[in-house]
Amino acid sequence: METAFFGKSDPTEVLDMLVDETAGSLSLLSDFSVLGMTHDDEIVFDRPGEDEGIRVAIRFGFKTPRGARVGFMQLPLADALVLGGELLMMPTESIRASMEAQEPDEGQKEAMMEVGNLLGGAFDSLLGKRLSDETLVRFLGCQGVAPGQAPWVPGYTGEKIAVRRHSVCFGDFAPFDLLIAIPA
Repeated sequence: METAFFGKSDPTEVLDMLVDETAGSLSLLSDFSVLGMTHDDEIVFDRPGEDEGIRVAIRFGFKTPRGARVGFMQLPLADALVLGGELLMMPTESIRASMEAQEPDEGQKEAMMEVGNLLGGAFDSLLGKRLSDETLVRFLGCQGVAPGQAPWVPGYTGEKIAVRRHSVCFGDFAPFDLLIAIPA
């Protein structure tokens, strides 16, 4: 009998918890809203990516009694720059201007790393309390992802991945799809 990566917890339940925690954590930094799912949850056997635009993957290591695997959140580069700008408390006009950049500057890179650390700590606390004290989550860094490519996942050999796409937005900025991929 095959055992799910998160034990008795269905991947949809874990994704629900992570989306709620993301919304709560990011709303501390910005006017962040989750608008709704854009696709039904799916289980895939390949790392999900997007065909259009450069994206930023915020990678997390998940450890349960069933092993250690990597998951990630992926968002368009322009929206990652908004998130970095919000954390740096940049004026809206400056954030809008930065969205045209082909890559983040050093301050924005550091801000995205801080967001990853914040989310990693929040996920670790949440899943440790809600699932098992043996469940650990660690932030593993950010990665730029080219169109048509998927984030690098160390040691990935085709294990099941649960994927969710949500429409989200930062304040008055245009909505975008946030992709969340976790071990299934």
